[in-house]
Amino acid sequence: MHAHLHAHPLQQPARLYSLAPYALSMFSILLSFFFFFFFFFFFFFFFFFFLFATPLPPRPSQVDALFFPPTTTHPPVRSAFRHPVISLPRRLPPRLHLRPVDTGGQPASQLACTVMRLLCVCMYARTVSRCSSVAAGEEGGRGGLGRRVCTRS
Repeated sequence: MHAHLHAHPLQQPARLYSLAPYALSMFSILLSFFFFFFFFFFFFFFFFFFLFATPLPPRPSQVDALFFPPTTTHPPVRSAFRHPVISLPRRLPPRLHLRPVDTGGQPASQLACTVMRLLCVCMYARTVSRCSSVAAGEEGGRGGLGRRVCTRS
């Protein structure tokens, strides 16, 4: 008798749907997130902390300053800290060539330039010949590709 009142699905009376089928999956998802963040933050944080945060060298005390005053000819090294993993050179090696040395032209670069010039000339000739053939009314080499290359046909 009142079936026409609740015919539309949005007009159905409110039902309490159970979340029991989804509880296990939601629990497993939350557990996986928890384990992921736990391992990521703690393991990697402590790993990088113990890798990079090695203790600083001891500061010189006042007694050392009394008995070994700093000299002006050789100032004390700011820190004698050497990383156990990363070891960089103290100074860069001296530059071997302070000015460019003329070796009479490098053959490798000359060969590369010659190849590039030949390639550019070939591409230009290919484009020109294709445009002229399209302008003459013939079909371009591969399926009329020349019509897209040259607009003024």
